[in-house]
Amino acid sequence: MKVTQLDCLCVILLHLLHTAGSEKFEVLGPTDSIVAVAGDDIVLPCYLKPNISVEDMTVDWLNLDIIDGRVFRYQNSEIIRDDQIPSYRGRTSLFEEELWRGNTSLKLTRVQGTDEGHYKCLIQSKSWYDDFTVQVLVKAVGSKPVVSIVGHREGGMGLLCESEGWHPEPELVWLNSKGVHLSAGPPEIHRSFKGFYRVKRHVIVQETDTNRFTCRVQQRQINEKMETEIHLPTVGSKPVVSIEGHREGGMGLLCESEGWHPDPELVWLDSKGVHLSARTLETHRDFKGFYRVKQHVIVQETDTNHFTCRVQQKRINEKMETEIHLPIVGSKPVVSIEGHRGGGMGLLCETEGWHPEPELVWLDSKGVHLSAGPPEIDKDSKGFYTVKQHVIVQETDTNRFTCRVQQSRINEKMETEIHLPSE
Repeated sequence: MKVTQLDCLCVILLHLLHTAGSEKFEVLGPTDSIVAVAGDDIVLPCYLKPNISVEDMTVDWLNLDIIDGRVFRYQNSEIIRDDQIPSYRGRTSLFEEELWRGNTSLKLTRVQGTDEGHYKCLIQSKSWYDDFTVQVLVKAVGSKPVVSIVGHREGGMGLLCESEGWHPEPELVWLNSKGVHLSAGPPEIHRSFKGFYRVKRHVIVQETDTNRFTCRVQQRQINEKMETEIHLPTVGSKPVVSIEGHREGGMGLLCESEGWHPDPELVWLDSKGVHLSARTLETHRDFKGFYRVKQHVIVQETDTNHFTCRVQQKRINEKMETEIHLPIVGSKPVVSIEGHRGGGMGLLCETEGWHPEPELVWLDSKGVHLSAGPPEIDKDSKGFYTVKQHVIVQETDTNRFTCRVQQSRINEKMETEIHLPSE
């Protein structure tokens, strides 16, 4: 049988068609997006149908959201790294033991924010190619917000909130104690080279009944949020000092102050600023978070009888003080005769060393107050009072008169009686 050139050509064409048909394949993978948690390792599935070997083919993984975005290349049974995106170096690999049966899935380690995108798995043989695209979404929950006080600003208190390590980009909002959004400055957003977001935002707040404010950072796409509450420092009330009476050989004093935040320190001082030994500090916190403190002390009489209660909060560099000058009973009144004055007899009464300021009155023998001159009052450098008062008296059947010095607040009085000689 004679074979013609036409017969040979037909045989060659049939062989080529058979070869081409035997190398046809589909590239398949997942239909849903892959959600990756930052820092984890993930696998991007990709395989051939039928499950033929790709050992002599070219396998390319590309990130379509990046220009020249070659993530990985396998060609001629070798891994080609020459034009690989630098951020993927050392983090990508194939399952080489699975190549013979068409598994071209990509393993991506230590996922970072910049890995988000659309990935194409492209497989080429000498006579055929196909590809598949899958989306990778990266989820990263950032740090708990850090809130700091930046000081007084424009009639209020400036606060700053910062958080980092988020993906996708988060939203930062400021809230008051009732959950109402506060008007704040524009958010400042920065993206790191790994694709994670850092956000910060300033706000100026006014004092409220609670002084509580919240910074919330949230990412609605991944349904995540983190919050930090701040309770602004508050200076409480001026200390109130009260006298409790005689206690254990001394005088008992009580100091109280409220409305502080954070909790303050309370100390007792003598007139020289030396700390006094006091009882245990009693601290109470109300439902709004404000502190009330009180402390008892027993003091001994000194040359000044001055004592100070100081409430201080060193963290916010604030303090308030109240000084008390303990009551002191002065000297017994001294009465002297000044001689004839204005148709009568002039008398003078003097006493010193009192605290608080005392009252001086003149009385007749029946205890009736006499009309006298204005009291003359002096206060010395230690805070003690001297008082004197003149009176002109007329002769009576008894000629007895009394000078009384009294301090109603401390329920103390002293008297001196004078018996004038009859003319």
